Amino acid sequence: MMFILFLRLSQAAAMVATGSGDWSSTIPDAPWPGGIVPASTDNVTVNTPYNVTVDTTATIDHITGSGTVTMAANATLNVTGNDGVAVATLDATATGNTVNYQGNTYFTMYTTYYNLTWSGYGAPYVTSPLTVLNDFTMSGSNGGQAGDGGVSVGHDLSVGPNCAWDVSCAPVSVANNTLVSGILKIGCGSGNIASFNNVTVNAGGTFNLGDTIRAAISGNLTNNGTISGTGGASIHFTGIGQIAGSSPVSPPTVSFEGTTTIGDTLNLTHTPNFIGTVVFDLANLQPVICAGPLHFGNTLTVINTGGTLAAGSSYQLFSAPSYNAPNTFATINLPSLAPGLSWVNTLTTTGTISITGTAGGGSPVISLLKSGGSLTLSWDSSTYPGYTVQAQTNSAGGGINSNWVDTGNGTPFTVPINPANRSVYFRLVHP
Repeated sequence: MMFILFLRLSQAAAMVATGSGDWSSTIPDAPWPGGIVPASTDNVTVNTPYNVTVDTTATIDHITGSGTVTMAANATLNVTGNDGVAVATLDATATGNTVNYQGNTYFTMYTTYYNLTWSGYGAPYVTSPLTVLNDFTMSGSNGGQAGDGGVSVGHDLSVGPNCAWDVSCAPVSVANNTLVSGILKIGCGSGNIASFNNVTVNAGGTFNLGDTIRAAISGNLTNNGTISGTGGASIHFTGIGQIAGSSPVSPPTVSFEGTTTIGDTLNLTHTPNFIGTVVFDLANLQPVICAGPLHFGNTLTVINTGGTLAAGSSYQLFSAPSYNAPNTFATINLPSLAPGLSWVNTLTTTGTISITGTAGGGSPVISLLKSGGSLTLSWDSSTYPGYTVQAQTNSAGGGINSNWVDTGNGTPFTVPINPANRSVYFRLVHP
């Protein structure tokens, strides 16, 4: 008896479910014979009509059979062996559950998961649709392809530093964040779109666009690693987002179809497509550099979140061997300048905008309106912003002296007329 027990504890066993029930159940035949719960090194067979529910954290070598395995909410199943999961039905859709393939990920069962983790090794090839309702995490040493099945991720996709994942020809979508610390490649010319929301390429990571126009990003792109591609590979910026990061973004080309803020240098081989709105911030100016000619398109918006804009300043927005002069953007929005300054647009010849003039040039003209017992002063505050009223009251015939008092008021400024004040003066000042 002692010798038999020693063998059971030290060797992997083949456990065959003899009924339905929870994985942790010790009730005989509900589901395990004798009520003995499988050990982590065992392998399990679940045949029809039985359904075993993983209700806790369970670790197993592999699972096979013609029956059903169901993941309960917040449960975890760790599969450590070379054969993965190969049952007729794996229901892993319950909220918060996780299936973690810690062994050979090639033997992943392609179905719908809530959370899916590849922390093992191997080269999975997705031959049928793989849907992950929440997070899909590759943290092992995987090097596979999406195959013909396609992948849909409802929240975050994380490609670890030792992983190389080829999206291949099938459609792929990630609803929230895509984090690339290894290699994420989009290959094949099928025309299927790889749709992402926010993409972050970490230091040491590579986002390889392959050689086709397939990637669409609706949110932000942050590049601290490498973004590459060949041929006609392109990123389509389709939503409202920002390009940022410490490394230049260098796809062959891009298409601006939404509203995109340029916060990182773009190095392009081919002419970008300006269908939507491209935004530059003069406080963090990063140019669009193109090896070929530039043809401007829909809308250019320039903002300034930094300091004061001064005469003589020049800003290089684009750099290319030639521009499609005289055709420029259909709409150009530039920051407002102080009175006396104006913008010079040389985008179609040098890719720059600059500021000319003398700050403070000109001054507002005060308009007066007397109505009843009040006097109202007003002026053009759009052309001359920032002016306020100062006043002084003196004795009759006393003239103007240096005793100006700030009122703190802009236009319109209304003051009651007091006949007792025989000599009242007003002026506008700009800080």
